[in-house]
Amino acid sequence: SVEAKRTGNAKAWWRRGKCLLEMGRLDEAREWVRKALELEGEEAELAGLLKDIDARLKTKADAAA
Repeated sequence: SVEAKRTGNAKAWWRRGKCLLEMGRLDEAREWVRKALELEGEEAELAGLLKDIDARLKTKADAAA
């Protein structure tokens, strides 16, 4: 888990971010994945997940406007 091993564990970071996204906890998911990218570097799966989260946040903002 990420709590036990903070770096070199990109898949665990991705899993939690994906779970938060699926639960609709978009702000938490974005914060989590951004932290992961800081620690793991430009990991492709994490960068892709961040794009998905940002797209969902934009859709949500557009719907609210």
